Amino acid sequence: TCALPISGWEESRHSSQLEWREGNLLTWNDFKGKPEPHTGVDALSSCGIICDPSLTGDGRIEFRVSCYFSRPHSWVDQKDASQKLLTHEQGHFDIGELYARKLRRKLANTTFRSKNLNQHIQSVYDEVFNEYRMAQARYDRESKHSTSLKAQLIWEDWIEERLEDYKQWEGLYVSSALRR
Repeated sequence: TCALPISGWEESRHSSQLEWREGNLLTWNDFKGKPEPHTGVDALSSCGIICDPSLTGDGRIEFRVSCYFSRPHSWVDQKDASQKLLTHEQGHFDIGELYARKLRRKLANTTFRSKNLNQHIQSVYDEVFNEYRMAQARYDRESKHSTSLKAQLIWEDWIEERLEDYKQWEGLYVSSALRR
């Protein structure tokens, strides 16, 4: 197996990270970081998508794609730690999983070539990751960081529907063809 590093959101995997799992919801105890004053927000969820490719013995590439929540980089101002805000922060984590599923689908439907393999994988990753970042920013902007109840509810429905739309891409692993 050949591990090909993919840049983006990378941190060693240990108890400081929480991997997205259906039904496992964030709690305020997961927010271990120190609040950052003067940011204009009451909480911050540090989420990301990790893509670990490896070559298989049968001429394919297997990808392990996961969405993570970084406990030490996520924080909440305790005086504002409401259920409404926690639901909003869960939305950020769920959007991460949605885009992890989109990445799995895109990787599975791409045929890679041995030549420039790392660059091609990186380009697929970057495309989806840029969409992910834009969705996260739009979520905060439209919901006004959870303060617009109507927009927040619309987003919660949208996230739930999209996760269902991409249900078949829920598993961690996908593989793609590799051409010489």
